[in-house]
Amino acid sequence: MQFGDRSMTFASPTAIKITDNDIWLTTNSISNNEYRMRIGCGGVLSNLRNDRDEELLSPGFKDEKTDRVIQWTLWSSSLTNKLPALPDYEYRFNVTQGGDFQGNFSPIQAVEIDNRHNIVDIYATPIDNWKSEQQKFFGGGCSTLTRYHIMDNGIINVTRILKPLDIKYKGQTANLGKTYIEAWTPLNNRQFDNVALSFAWGPPDSDLMPLWWYNLDNLPTYPNFSIDSTNGYLMAFNNDRLASSDSIALVFGRKSLRTITGDHNYKQEDSDSISINTMTWDTGFGLLPGVNVENFTKDSILVTNYSLIFNKGVTPEFLELVREEVDKLPSPTHYTQKSQLPEDLIIIADNLERIPHIPSKRIDHLASFAKDDNSPNIRSNLSVEEPSEDWPIHSPLGQLEYYCHRGWQRIHTMAKTYFS
Repeated sequence: MQFGDRSMTFASPTAIKITDNDIWLTTNSISNNEYRMRIGCGGVLSNLRNDRDEELLSPGFKDEKTDRVIQWTLWSSSLTNKLPALPDYEYRFNVTQGGDFQGNFSPIQAVEIDNRHNIVDIYATPIDNWKSEQQKFFGGGCSTLTRYHIMDNGIINVTRILKPLDIKYKGQTANLGKTYIEAWTPLNNRQFDNVALSFAWGPPDSDLMPLWWYNLDNLPTYPNFSIDSTNGYLMAFNNDRLASSDSIALVFGRKSLRTITGDHNYKQEDSDSISINTMTWDTGFGLLPGVNVENFTKDSILVTNYSLIFNKGVTPEFLELVREEVDKLPSPTHYTQKSQLPEDLIIIADNLERIPHIPSKRIDHLASFAKDDNSPNIRSNLSVEEPSEDWPIHSPLGQLEYYCHRGWQRIHTMAKTYFS
């Protein structure tokens, strides 16, 4: 599939586990070490544990579960609201996958587990501005699908598909305009002390050594490296135990943003359409590749792919695996109109349009909300059986719209069944 499904690659049949109402993704690295990730609020990765059950993600800022997690975050430099109580970087429209800074979780509409292909899909609608002070001024967010695909050799492929909802500023329709969407990946500085953008061989008969790297004391804050200046990955490791400590590669590839315009024409944007960033704080640091979209509108759909690769130590085999994954990742793609979508994305787009109008839950433990292989396939059929509080059914026009919508879905489903 063009949006990142690599279903020919299989991992362990026990790669997806349900424990105490949580969904855990499990993968074994080429060093034969197990790494586990818990899916939490809004479809984020809320925990990342090694085989000693040590937490590899940074501790939270306070008690919130919405910040120091692996997720996307979005902000617009074109849509700002100045408030004296906030620093200037908090003036912008800013929505984050897991929820807001106060710890309120994003609504989740559907969770589907595909055990045969080791895939978990989460449909969610993050709609709360990051800062509560801005929530009465800014409205709307994104309708999203997050897909986790567990593969062999310690690889988790992450596909994120975002479609803007109706954006509001002071109650009026607004446009996000120039938008930055970041793969926020916060790691624990007690487990890692260096970040590398490339490795090389040392003198003859010696081990690998970092070629372009930073220790956490001099890791730059938002350097905005262009993608063509990098090797397609950021790697966290422990320099004193290079061959034996946990290592994580965040692979983003080396392709710039591709924009699909009218009549299926496309433009490969400049290399600065992808920004490779980092930053530090008291308990951790961030690996932060991001995509710059010039005009992110309600008709847009953005598809991004990243891979997380885990290993014990930085070895030649691990580095080769990372380099192979760099070459496999497709360009991030911005579809400016629904009519341009490939067939495998049309159903996803239909679902993204529907999910704001179906019942949701704001939860951090997702197992009880999940559908497995024996449940209706969410990717092909998101049914609306009951109206949500957000659906405008209190007026006669609203009632007609709702029941026409529901009837269309049932006709669509029956037609697909009949002709399949």
